[in-house]
Amino acid sequence: MIKYYIILLMLIAPLVAQPQTTPTDCDKAHQLITLLEKHHYRPRYLDDHYSEELFDKMIENLDNQGIYFTQEDLKSLENFRLSIDDELKSNPCNFVSALTNVFRQRLNALGTIVANMTTEKFNYAASDSIAIFGDHKTSYAADEAALKKRWGRWLKYQSLLLMQEFLPDSVEANHKANPITDSLEAAIRIRVANKAHCKIQQALNPLLGLEKFVFRQFLNVIAESYDPHTAFFSSEDKQSFETSLSREAGSFGIELNENSQGEIQIARLTPGGSAWRSNKLHKGDILLNIQLESQETPDLTCLDADDLMEMLEKPGNNKITIKVKKSDGKTESVILYKEKLEVDENLIKGFVLEGTQKIGYISLPGFYTEWEQENGRGCADDVAREIIKLKREGIQGLILDLRYNGGGSMIEAMDLAGIFVEEGPLSLYKDRDEPTGLLKDKNRGTIFDEPLVILVNRFSASASEILAAALRDYNRALIVGGNTFGKASGQIILPLNINELVLSEKANKESQDFVKITISRFYRLDGTSHQLSGVIPDIILPDMISGQPYGEEQLSAHLPADTVVKKVYYTPLEKLPIAELSEKNALRNAKNTHFMEIEKLSEALSALHQKGLKIPLNHSIFQGQFLDALEIYQKADQMSNQKSSVFEVKNHRFDQELIHFAPHKKEINDSLKADIQEDIYIQETYHIINDLINLKNK
Repeated sequence: MIKYYIILLMLIAPLVAQPQTTPTDCDKAHQLITLLEKHHYRPRYLDDHYSEELFDKMIENLDNQGIYFTQEDLKSLENFRLSIDDELKSNPCNFVSALTNVFRQRLNALGTIVANMTTEKFNYAASDSIAIFGDHKTSYAADEAALKKRWGRWLKYQSLLLMQEFLPDSVEANHKANPITDSLEAAIRIRVANKAHCKIQQALNPLLGLEKFVFRQFLNVIAESYDPHTAFFSSEDKQSFETSLSREAGSFGIELNENSQGEIQIARLTPGGSAWRSNKLHKGDILLNIQLESQETPDLTCLDADDLMEMLEKPGNNKITIKVKKSDGKTESVILYKEKLEVDENLIKGFVLEGTQKIGYISLPGFYTEWEQENGRGCADDVAREIIKLKREGIQGLILDLRYNGGGSMIEAMDLAGIFVEEGPLSLYKDRDEPTGLLKDKNRGTIFDEPLVILVNRFSASASEILAAALRDYNRALIVGGNTFGKASGQIILPLNINELVLSEKANKESQDFVKITISRFYRLDGTSHQLSGVIPDIILPDMISGQPYGEEQLSAHLPADTVVKKVYYTPLEKLPIAELSEKNALRNAKNTHFMEIEKLSEALSALHQKGLKIPLNHSIFQGQFLDALEIYQKADQMSNQKSSVFEVKNHRFDQELIHFAPHKKEINDSLKADIQEDIYIQETYHIINDLINLKNK
């Protein structure tokens, strides 16, 4: 049995692998299946049904928009539909090789098709349309002639989207169809053709090479067929995963986006970072060239801002030379070095919301830890430090914001729960073929006993859900917001070529490939699970995402919800006055025009996603619908951000001194304070915790 403290998390288990020769791609597929069958919570049967599933998932993985393959292409591969399971048992790679050849031929043909289609002006007066949203499987064109028509619609749609960037600022003026000048249409068509060409060339010539890229996708599909949280990792993937759940990461200190002309520009400089300290780069500078230490100079015309950011964040790129065009037309070349910087997304800071009561506020974006250090600093310690600082300010309650917290270290989640619970069991867990176990608070005592409210939404997942459920079981926290994601499983990361489970950091570092495997499930103290259903808040606040098709239940191969039976002894606190608090919340919401509008918009978006939407490719109709949709989203954004008059966001004394001696931190601090001050969900949560304090005092 794998040791309990390793099982709990999506973290790195340093494990030994026996020395061996470098495996081929076929060997890797066999190793992956062997490892999954041995350790996954729900092993699969390698039969014809599984083969069909892999076949369909592989095609979907390479072409989820239905713009590459035709039904004729797929028919040529049909002989493999029922034989992939046999290949996985005997190690040949015939299916992947055949699929790669068909993929290459199709991509080469598409390059010519797109070039021919973009030589002349599109017919923007035609009444054709393109479908988006909706719950439907990817469809594929019958033959090459049908594929050409599909690309024609897609290219025209991209052109219409780009045209919206050249519309007047006035919304009223925009609703009058603006004529398309020949020069504008030609410029846009060239941009669309270049982007399409880049898309095809990037698919045809990935960094790994096409054969290895397609096989990497095959390994991913095998892993994901077990459940949505099992995944194949290269060493770079593993490092990126760890970084996403760490408080620090290597960074050049720049963030990028694209302007209306499609140029990549600097969107933000991280205060204190290499780019910020250079004093030569500024927001709005246009990238002309970038030289990476470990690769050739990337072609910026074929990259979008997200692609380039991903490239910069990869391990090995520790030095770059960046050339930009300034606002005055001059150019500047700067050498930047990657440095360890705090990950803004994982930054924990405490604030005081000062109004009728002093309430502490802490946002916890992820359950990070220092993976490579046995006694490293994690989020539970950081939250505890912030609470101690806030207590010195005399706070009477605390809001812990777990919205958009996708999880991370389960150990950190349990340690954090222990901050608020005296002692006792916190959650149940079940490993494959093992009896149900208990996760306990390992430290007696608490550091905060005043009223606590946890704020969640649909993007609160995994460890954040388990923390919320545990504190609810003890009646220690009131849960407010929207239904959570619905993930109640745990993963570990193992080297792909592992032969035995022996702790060794050396083998972990030497391995080039890994697999993140789901090996355990989690349950509440009564044996029920929030798998699929999520944690349902005590008080639900209307939002734009609750009705959207997002959550564990929408993911393919998800584990079903179930229950376990185990006697558990614990002492919950007195029940919270949920009925009274809900009544007071309802009275406020009945007068809250922002929440009422959000409910209407949420219902409209939910219906849109369920029914799907056909976008007209007629210029005048498209423009009107585009602007109507834009107004809806702008209105929703305005509804969600209204400056609060019920409290003022203040720093505690420790941060006031820190900002005084480290002025570069002021920009981040001011941005965080403004976000909190304008968040209507925090405003209503502030009212709710005030009600809780008042009821408690009575």
